[in-house]
Amino acid sequence: MAKIVSVDYIGEKQTFDLEVAHPDHQFYLANGLLTSNSHATAYSILSYQSAYLLTKHQDEWITSFIDYCATAKGKLTGKEDPKSVAIREAMKLGYKLGKPDLNWSGLNYDVKKDKEGQWLIPSFLSLKGIGNAAAAEVIHLRKDGEAYDDVYSLFMKKNGEWKHSKFNKGALESLIQIEALESMGLVGEDKMFKNYKQLHFVAIENFDVIKRFFARKKTTSQDVIAKIDELVAESQSIEDWSREEKKDFQLEIVGQYDISQTYDPEVFEQLEKNGIPSIDDIFESKSSKAAMCWFFVQKSQVATTKTKKTYIKITAVGGQNQQYTIFFWNASITEKALPREGDLMVSTLKKGDWGFSSNDSITSCVVSRKVSVV
Repeated sequence: MAKIVSVDYIGEKQTFDLEVAHPDHQFYLANGLLTSNSHATAYSILSYQSAYLLTKHQDEWITSFIDYCATAKGKLTGKEDPKSVAIREAMKLGYKLGKPDLNWSGLNYDVKKDKEGQWLIPSFLSLKGIGNAAAAEVIHLRKDGEAYDDVYSLFMKKNGEWKHSKFNKGALESLIQIEALESMGLVGEDKMFKNYKQLHFVAIENFDVIKRFFARKKTTSQDVIAKIDELVAESQSIEDWSREEKKDFQLEIVGQYDISQTYDPEVFEQLEKNGIPSIDDIFESKSSKAAMCWFFVQKSQVATTKTKKTYIKITAVGGQNQQYTIFFWNASITEKALPREGDLMVSTLKKGDWGFSSNDSITSCVVSRKVSVV
């Protein structure tokens, strides 16, 4: 390989960025000309620009990065989900993963700040069942002062007219099924609705009934309100969806689910009582010391290193439903005895560049199995 020993400036001229498949970045062509694959320079410029934007415009950069990774489909990081990698990087900067919401979500990921911290709010377009037109209509209405603050505002503008043309029953149903109306304060103890299944009965199962009221010439907004109130009154006995049903909704619409919904809340009360944090808290901690924490298993497998050492690789999530990789090096276990999806585990983990590692015996770490709830 020829080495450059000196460079003389002879002027400027329009050239082409020529890239040739070759193991070296600089080499001679057949006619004696020197060529250079110049993408290394482009990478350095892009890295500098990204660092500047991350420093000066952090919220905008982080949300754009997540939006991009959400469409990368594994191209950035091999087998690991690129969006999970991006969200994990955001969490290192102090962001917390929030939930989609009718009043807060937009066309892209966004940041909402309150006294509890900085929340990454997923976009409408990251949800199945909500298209660009429906999302754009909701955002436009919110900007026009047509907020979603009560059940009537799901159907009716302030002037009494039917509210939507693009945001249809299917889109609203998706949001109700994943409980993305929390900002409206409709559901809960001492609220208008006892649970989201009751809201589903009123707003979705009777969607067409309510909509037909607006087609009548003499119908007033008070008539619509009275009809909705009547439906609320007759649906008081409706029980909520089971935890398994809620899990299925999350998988179908969001693409992942909160495993904690398949456990009795007393399990987490006991963990808190014993001072055991979730893996999210350990990840966000600046300490590099090993610490005990709890997490859920999404996937587990036996693997071997290049030196034939056996280990167990677990894909896990914590309370924020963010994915982590854990390597268990004390791996005297068979495939059949591996932790299952949904298992709750407690282990002492050490944080590293490639994920978490543990020397605990994996069989002693499974503290609870996923329960069936009717």
